[in-house]
Amino acid sequence: EKSLDAGIASCVARHLEVTPSALVKLLTSCAEEERVEQLYKVAKRSGKLSRDFFSSLILDRHRRRDHAGVLDAFVEMVNAGIKPTTEAYGAPVKALAEEFDVVRFRLVRAKLASVLDLELKHLLLEELHGDANGFKAYDSVLLPNTGSIPKDDQKRLILGLCRKIVTLLLRKRDEESFLSFATGLLRVGIKPPVAVCHRMLKISFQHRRYGQCGWIFRKALSSPKRVNADIVEVNMKALLMRKKYVALLKLNERLGEIGVQRTDSILLCVLQARGALGDIVGVRHCLKQLESSSHVFKDSEPFNPALRTLAFHKESSVYRDELIENIVRKSFKYSEQTVVIMVRGFARSRCLTEMRWWFDKLVVRPRVAVTVLPDVIKAYVDEGMSRDVPGLIQSLELFDPERVQFRVTLDAYRGDIESALEAVKSGPRKRIQLGVLLKCLCERNDVDSIRTVLREMNDEKMALHDNRVASLLTTMIRHDCLEPVEEVAKYSTNWKVIQLTDNAVMSSTMMSGDYPHVVETYDPRSGSRGCYTMEQYAMLIIALCKVSRTKEATSMFDAMRDAGLRLPGVVWRAYVHALTFEEKGAARIKQALVQSERNVLSFARMSSSALKSFAQQDKVAEAQQLLQYVKDTGGVLLSADCFQSLVLMHVRNESIDEMNIVLKMVAGSGIQLTSSTLEQ
Repeated sequence: EKSLDAGIASCVARHLEVTPSALVKLLTSCAEEERVEQLYKVAKRSGKLSRDFFSSLILDRHRRRDHAGVLDAFVEMVNAGIKPTTEAYGAPVKALAEEFDVVRFRLVRAKLASVLDLELKHLLLEELHGDANGFKAYDSVLLPNTGSIPKDDQKRLILGLCRKIVTLLLRKRDEESFLSFATGLLRVGIKPPVAVCHRMLKISFQHRRYGQCGWIFRKALSSPKRVNADIVEVNMKALLMRKKYVALLKLNERLGEIGVQRTDSILLCVLQARGALGDIVGVRHCLKQLESSSHVFKDSEPFNPALRTLAFHKESSVYRDELIENIVRKSFKYSEQTVVIMVRGFARSRCLTEMRWWFDKLVVRPRVAVTVLPDVIKAYVDEGMSRDVPGLIQSLELFDPERVQFRVTLDAYRGDIESALEAVKSGPRKRIQLGVLLKCLCERNDVDSIRTVLREMNDEKMALHDNRVASLLTTMIRHDCLEPVEEVAKYSTNWKVIQLTDNAVMSSTMMSGDYPHVVETYDPRSGSRGCYTMEQYAMLIIALCKVSRTKEATSMFDAMRDAGLRLPGVVWRAYVHALTFEEKGAARIKQALVQSERNVLSFARMSSSALKSFAQQDKVAEAQQLLQYVKDTGGVLLSADCFQSLVLMHVRNESIDEMNIVLKMVAGSGIQLTSSTLEQ
């Protein structure tokens, strides 16, 4: 070693050239770190850094476990445009796996993508898959250049690497890294195996990333062979959580095309989607299919959407017994949500015996019972049975604030304002109890009592929270309790409260029939301030129709739709109403009903509104054309007012055959006409 040192020193002193091969030999013979680094500086200064020299340097540093030095040498070699040998490549790969430096590695990502061939990338990933930190190099090494990898090599990459990395990450329960890896593959066009896609969907669903579930499914769907019933089921559950019922049913229609059998789990998802859309025919069909497959329901949860939209809807209560019979016959147990829906439904229908039977199932679950107790109290009070309420409240294990709250609720529904106010003042959580009291009075449309409570609030210097004011205004608008709106609204300056107040004022003007004033105040084309909410746009469209400016109403809607706005049902109903005043309105309404993609109940509301308007205008042919279309799509959900108007129109026009068609539909729907209409 002394001779070598002397030789190097002599060469350097006399400016003699040291060949690259001599430097490599010197390097491989050195045993001490200081001498190796000294030799490296000499080689660098003289510009003799060859591929073999770098390989020897990297291997030497790796033997000494100098991981940072290995990475430095590796990066310098890549920056110099020197392609590493496979033998030398193992050292930096292992260094990366043991002590990964993300920042330094990403600095040369672009150069790595051009320098490293598939073999070296494959080797790198095989080494890195054993280490969670080293695995992050996947993003830096493989993806930037993936597009240029031949298909055969991609297939080998999938089979060779996916299984190893996925198995390792799932064994470690590192779900985040697994999702990152698998979505990275999908993003660059590499399709993982079916089992990997299924696991990706399950993990995304468990983490409540329902949008990501849809993205993964669409990527997998581009190769139908990679889609099976399990993948479809998870995606359908994600669509249910996002309330994308129409999309779920469209996917259900495509199952035959992509070669997936409808399993019981898929049928349950379809059952819930059809129930949520109010499609009673579809619900019946699903139940028949499930009966033929001998499916056993674990609980009543799949029935809940149908119960919520259909069982207690006034135009479809004819189906209630049928649904309940299915639930009782097919379910081992009732879910909490089912019992809540039943109690509320029977309370609003004033079927007290059935309501009490279902409510008794909640006595052992007082936390759930308190959510439906206001509906139960209201039903008892409206039927003159308020004496039964104290015993009902006593049967539940309630906290003191809740006992006061339900005492206030009972007094408010009975109209005993003095007792209710006394309970509010003497009990805990005054602001909450005050909000409960006002809400009950708004539901009863008891304007005098509301003003009494507001005066008491001013005297006692009590206030309401912004959210409570907004909730109260929503209740007032829903129950047409519009007189004291501005008095309640002054308790908040929140933007939502201001909007709701504006909605209420406009709604009050509409109810008074002063349509010219509405148009003058809210139509921006007449130089006024315009509308702020979708509900206001809907009212403006109707007001324009009432003052015979139908074309302006329809053009306003078309402009809103063309702008890509997501229009709620209330605006669509106003638009359909406007079309009844146009020529060939029935044809345009049919087109609008298809375009709106609303659920079955919204479809029925829009159809009922349009048919009623046609009937009031005595447009017999238009009404008959639209009625036939609605009949073909399940017209049994039309409202009683709609049928009433249609019958009277045919009576006025002496169109007996058409009237008989309507009467048959009335008989099938379970709706009863008024005695005066039957007399005519």
